[in-house]
Amino acid sequence: MVDLLDIHSQCVSVTMAVGDLSLTLLEGTDYTIPVPGLTADRCLVMISSTRASGMGRTSGGGNQQPSDHGVWLGGATDGVTSINLRRNNISGTMNCRVTLQIISVANAASDSGFRVVDRGVVTFGSVDSVAQGPLVDTMNGGFNDAAIDTERLVPIIIGQQSDETSRGRTHRGKFTSEFTGNQVVLERGDTGADAMCSYALIELGSDWKPVQRLAFTSSDAGSNVWLFGSETLANTFSITGEGGDTLTDISRCWMETQFRNAVNANQGNDDQGETVELTGVDELTLRKSVHASATSKYHVVYIAEWDGPSGATPPVAEHVSNFVLGVSDGTVPYEEGGLEEGTITRTITTVADTSYASILGASCSSDGNGNGTPRGHVDLCLASATTVTEIRSETSRNERRFYTVFKWPVGDPGAPGSFAVQVQHAGPEAFTALSPGPTGTQARLSGAKASQPQIPGPTASSAQHSGAYAPRTS
Repeated sequence: MVDLLDIHSQCVSVTMAVGDLSLTLLEGTDYTIPVPGLTADRCLVMISSTRASGMGRTSGGGNQQPSDHGVWLGGATDGVTSINLRRNNISGTMNCRVTLQIISVANAASDSGFRVVDRGVVTFGSVDSVAQGPLVDTMNGGFNDAAIDTERLVPIIIGQQSDETSRGRTHRGKFTSEFTGNQVVLERGDTGADAMCSYALIELGSDWKPVQRLAFTSSDAGSNVWLFGSETLANTFSITGEGGDTLTDISRCWMETQFRNAVNANQGNDDQGETVELTGVDELTLRKSVHASATSKYHVVYIAEWDGPSGATPPVAEHVSNFVLGVSDGTVPYEEGGLEEGTITRTITTVADTSYASILGASCSSDGNGNGTPRGHVDLCLASATTVTEIRSETSRNERRFYTVFKWPVGDPGAPGSFAVQVQHAGPEAFTALSPGPTGTQARLSGAKASQPQIPGPTASSAQHSGAYAPRTS
């Protein structure tokens, strides 16, 4: 008998008010997890953005300091009881939109699911380029309450920021990850400001192939650059050439993509990120709008591929790649209508059931050598069965974007023994505003909120790292 995976993924958008350094969302009030008795190890909370951070202010766009839009998740965040958003907002003059994705696994018995085996916040001093979380007990607390399968681990960056005030040094708050020596190790390219990085370490079940981790530079991928009028130019390179293995079917794959820039100097918008796309069973495609300092721009990519048994419903991945026109090149119709913040509603065709779908592996490349951040920061939300909303604060530059809409390998929601969960995805237009309180202006998904039991989450230590989780229940 195949244990069906039951999973619930929802998108929640909030706004941190001007001056807000912390915003706490409460389960049952600001969002609802419709999985009774869910434990923290079955709930993954992450910022849904091409930069794993805040989007920026919600009107007017313009130049914004990295500390204004840099957002991380506080150490007490477990998703089951609450979510804590943090930023340092040194200017004190900007609000900031943050879009979250909350993924809950209802059926702990399914080997097509995942378990959060570690989560925490790592603090970087101004001179630190590398820092790590605490040691993980790999002999306990794994997927089946046994040893952790280290070949199926993905260390996901769920929030990141730096206290940098110079817009040309935004890259001081961008990190890559690795699980080595039984701990999550995080690295950034440029130092000079304090920084924070939140992570979640998930272990995939045995229906997934061993996770591939690829590390390469922008130079390794190639030298082609896209520009307005030649925006399809790209660099394709092989997975096996980077030390990986050929995949079986990219429609069953999702990625976690990370980027750091090691240039110790001011950098332009075009230096702050590049897209990495999964385009073939042995092919990745990298898109960038500048090739300068390419040997100092580092990518880390994790590829997860489902390889479940016959009789199980396979996942469906739609890999979305698009070009977005900025207002500065308005020779063709401008998609966002000149508005800031700017919203595009993107039509998707492959994933028709939002009840079990998430947005994963997002990345973005902006053009322009100026430093008008937060260009390249795009919030993503699955708005309906056929649309994704893409939202950005500053709309003056062109961008290449990539993400995967991943329908998890669930069984037929109407089949005997399966547990149907209706997702609460919504675009910005469907959010209901709450009155400003001591924690700032909030927003939540519209609709009635069912009462849910409050499951105590792990207690955070002084290092803001959440400890051992309660055993799961099947």
